Amino acid sequence: MEYYVYKINLQPDILELYERTNELMYLITEVIPNSLEAVLEVTKLDKFFKFVANDTLEFDFDEEFKQLETDTEVLIDEYNKIVHAYNETGEIHYSKTFLSLNEKCGVKRRYMEVFIPGIKKAYDLISDEQIEERFNLESNNQVGTSITHIRKFYKIKLFMDTDEFLNIKEPLKLVSIYNPGTEHLLVKTNRADLASNYIEALTRIINENKSIIRQIGKVNINPIYESVYLDGDITEISFVIVYPNGNPPLDRHNILRDSFAKEEEVKLIGTDEMPLRKEPIEEYINEKGKKGYLKNIFTKGAFRTKIKQINNLNADKR
Repeated sequence: MEYYVYKINLQPDILELYERTNELMYLITEVIPNSLEAVLEVTKLDKFFKFVANDTLEFDFDEEFKQLETDTEVLIDEYNKIVHAYNETGEIHYSKTFLSLNEKCGVKRRYMEVFIPGIKKAYDLISDEQIEERFNLESNNQVGTSITHIRKFYKIKLFMDTDEFLNIKEPLKLVSIYNPGTEHLLVKTNRADLASNYIEALTRIINENKSIIRQIGKVNINPIYESVYLDGDITEISFVIVYPNGNPPLDRHNILRDSFAKEEEVKLIGTDEMPLRKEPIEEYINEKGKKGYLKNIFTKGAFRTKIKQINNLNADKR
C-alpha cells in the first residue's frame, strides 16, 4: 500500500507560544496528536500515530440528498412557474417563499460539498447542455435566481450513478499516519484524488472544532510535492506560501517570520502579457512545495504537480 505525503503547518502565534517556553517538540510530538482526539480515533504506533475518523463524523449522504431532492423538486416547480409567467408577461416576480426555499437548497447543497468535496467534480464533468437534455430543464437567461442550484443539483444526481462517485462518497474512511519526526501526515491510498478529498474533509473538521483550535489553532495541511512543472507559456501566476512549522525556525521564510504573517500570496505578471521565465519560478515553488509550504497555485497557462508517494512508513524522511 502506498502513502501520499502531506505536511501539517500551524499558525505563527501557536508556534511562537511554544517556542518561547522551549516546548516546540512537545507541541509537535504530543499536543498535535492528543488534540486531534476530539475528532479522530488516535492510536500510538511506535514512533507514529494512526488517525481514523470516529463514528460521530459519519455523514449520511443518501439521507441528506433525499431531503435536498424533496426541497429542490418544489423549487424547480416554482421556478418553472416564474419562467412561464415571464414568457407571457415579460415580468419577473420572486416570492419570499421562493427566495427562502432557494436559499435553503443552496445552503444544504454547499453543506454536502463541504462534507464530500469530491462531488464538486460533477460540475466539471457534466455540462449544462447534458442537464437540459436529460431532464428537459426549461431555463431562461432573464430568470436567473435558482438556476445555478438546479443545474448543480441535477449534475450531482447524474454523478451519483457513476463509479467515480462511489470512490468519493466517504472521504474520511481512509486512514492516515502522523509522523512527529517529519510533521508529515501520510494518507494511506494509491489514488491522489482520494487523498486530496480526505485532506480537504479532514482540514475542515479540524478547523471547525473549538477544542482543537484552543490547543493548536487552525491548521494548513499541504501536499509535499515531488515536482511542479509549468507547461507552455505562462503569462501570469499566483501562489500562496504558508507560515511553516520549520524546525529549526531558520527554515522559515524571512518575511513571514519577521511580519508574523500566516500566509504570503505572490502574484507574477509578464510584461505586456509576455511569457514569464519559468525556470526561476519553478525553482522557487518546487523548493517550497517539497517542504509542504506551498498551499495554492493559479496560472494563466497549464501546470502539472506530483505529490510525493512512499511505499512504507519508514521511508518518510525530511
